[in-house]
This record gives sequence, structure tokens and C-alpha cells, in this order.
Amino acid sequence: MTTGKELQVSSHRVEVSLLEFIQRRTKLRLGVDSDIFATGAVTSLFALELVLQVEQAFGVVIDSDDLNLENFSSVKAIASLVDRLQGAHQNEYTHG
Repeated sequence: MTTGKELQVSSHRVEVSLLEFIQRRTKLRLGVDSDIFATGAVTSLFALELVLQVEQAFGVVIDSDDLNLENFSSVKAIASLVDRLQGAHQNEYTHG
């Protein structure tokens, strides 16, 4: 589900933005496939910040069903989640 104020953002742009955010906050240099939580540098507080960043930066609302390690294990996984959520929002407008 999305807030309705965003434009759909490419997966590549999502990945670049998230990599920058993670590096700024954790000082880690990760690849898009790197396991964010395996580094040991990610705390539960940072995980919450990451969820908020994704929602604010890309105009999506992350439901409790989407709050799982599979969707947040890597930058690529998060970008896929954003793409799916934005696509679902686009479908609401074309079919609603």
C-alpha cells in the first residue's frame, strides 16, 4: 500500500538511495546482495529507522505482513518490496 503522493521509483534508484542511507548511518559499505543483518552492525533501532526511511523516501506503507527478514535482508530485497508495493498501488488506480 502506498500513500498516493509518490511517483514510482526504479529499483536501481531505490538501491542507490538505500546503500547511501545505510552507509551514512552504519559506516558500512555493502553491495545490493549483502546481508544487512549478518554484519552485526545493525541494531533493532536501526531496523526501525530503515523501515521509516523506506516509507518516507519512497512513499510506501509497510504493513506488518511485510515486516520480515526476507523483505529486509538485503538492499535488493528491499528494492523488490518497494517495487511490489508501488506496483500494487498503481493497480489500485487502474482497476479501482
